[in-house]
Amino acid sequence: MTSDAYQNCEELYTEYKYELRERIAVLEGKADGCKQKQSGQSVTAKEQSLKLPKISIPSFSGNNDNDFLKKFWELESDPVVADAKPAFSEEEERCEQIFTATTKRDRAGRYIVSLPFKTEDPRCKDGDTKAIAQKRFHQLEKRFANDSNLKQQYTNVINEYLELGHMEIIPENQRNKPEVVYLPHHPVVREDKDTTKLRIVFDASSRGSNGVSLNDDLLVGPTLQNDLRHIIMRWRDYPICLVADIVKMYRQILVDHKDVDFQRLLWRKHPNEEIQHLRLLRVTFGTASAPYLAVRSLHQLAYDDGKDYPLATERVLKEFYMDDLMTGCKSVEEGRQIYTELTELLKGGGLELQKWSSNNEELLKEINMEDQTIKGKLKLDTVMKILGLTWNRRTDEFEYAVQLPPLKTPVTKRRVLSDISRLFDPLGWLAPILDSGHMYRRKIILQIARPVGQKILKVKHYGEKVHPG
Repeated sequence: MTSDAYQNCEELYTEYKYELRERIAVLEGKADGCKQKQSGQSVTAKEQSLKLPKISIPSFSGNNDNDFLKKFWELESDPVVADAKPAFSEEEERCEQIFTATTKRDRAGRYIVSLPFKTEDPRCKDGDTKAIAQKRFHQLEKRFANDSNLKQQYTNVINEYLELGHMEIIPENQRNKPEVVYLPHHPVVREDKDTTKLRIVFDASSRGSNGVSLNDDLLVGPTLQNDLRHIIMRWRDYPICLVADIVKMYRQILVDHKDVDFQRLLWRKHPNEEIQHLRLLRVTFGTASAPYLAVRSLHQLAYDDGKDYPLATERVLKEFYMDDLMTGCKSVEEGRQIYTELTELLKGGGLELQKWSSNNEELLKEINMEDQTIKGKLKLDTVMKILGLTWNRRTDEFEYAVQLPPLKTPVTKRRVLSDISRLFDPLGWLAPILDSGHMYRRKIILQIARPVGQKILKVKHYGEKVHPG
């Protein structure tokens, strides 16, 4: 690449930066205020409120191509180093304090967490959530009447919750307890899943009669795991890859008994039966704090018990993306040790890894020989999904398949945007192929945001500059 190429990159970024400001001004009706194009102009408050990308334009001076290359990669690099400790906001810090002060473990080592409320007196308990949950449940029953297979799968999942002790029937004398929250629930079906194809989602964003939902009162908590791109790149740095996931991660973490009445629901198997009142005893999928509580408990396990498992501890803290483990090793012996340490460490917290797989057949055989109970937990498929990417473990290659539905008319902007976004490419491997589609998507988005009478940016061909028409 030459100096001219880097200068072109600078021009494109500069033009995009000015265009963002002009677009904001148009939306505010203040186009005259954005005509200044000084390269040192600061980001406006409106830009910050819209969370638009911050683009810094370096001054490219000098004739050395190496200097241009260094500045270019500084421009493209992530603002936060993957291993750096992030700065928490005030709410995130409060969430951490609640977790540290209230989390405990039961006799089996399983973690017990409190729901991190924004205030000591959450308003969600004052709204009539029961009536709304009952209405939504009757709608769900109508779906069951038209789909017996869906009803059977749903019933099986509810029964599993009860049998595993993840949910309980509320005693008769506690049913009319005041200041409780009932959560509507609905199914999400994933046919591509190997294990549970139907998942019940509990709608903690459903607002009560006072307009406040459980999620409105919950702290979300900070992001504790590395960015997906960092995890994938770290994973691909190993010559031998090893993957697995935690069995029902959320449901392995207990919710403190004082908070379980914020997780009530209604259920019955048949419409002619009396409605049952149930409550969830574990971290619940659909609540705003669930991802934080699950990941934070996993990390706490590494802090509490990790000193005896050095290989596992580092991987728990850096090489999990939610419940998915993406790690590796340099030798089969090291891989076997990693498997042993991870299994023992997580077992101490009531967690279990399943669907172990690797691009090394010898390592899988070693794992199988070491633990005869692992057979049902190995995933020996040649092609599998890894965090949305299709990985062929035998050839150690990633594969892409585009399955677009038949074109339906009229062709709406929403449908075009949906089709362009179907291909998941977090690391930009397909950028040369997808760039033209992304440019077209950007054109559509700008057109949607354009007030009547304003000019729209035109893109003629891939590679040409974007300019006003």
